[in-house]
Amino acid sequence: MDSNATPRKRLSVVFQELESGEKLLYDMKARRTFRLNETGVFFWSRCDGTTSVRDITKDVASEAEVPGEVVLRDALEFFEKLQHLGLLEL
Repeated sequence: MDSNATPRKRLSVVFQELESGEKLLYDMKARRTFRLNETGVFFWSRCDGTTSVRDITKDVASEAEVPGEVVLRDALEFFEKLQHLGLLEL
């Protein structure tokens, strides 16, 4: 995957925030649940099929005061994992 990829959520995957504050993705097709941290929630919320990974990471880098290349590396790893799990399309 490269930084110009435009990840899109699969329709069979639902985001849920529980009363406990835990944030989850539930894959209705595979009947599996995955936990997300706050950064993962932000990345997931931007997976609209039109926004590139590079553009998604720019906001995180500036807000978190973390070097852009570090955020980009982590984002690519995150999106590749979700793609491998069948939660995203690229």
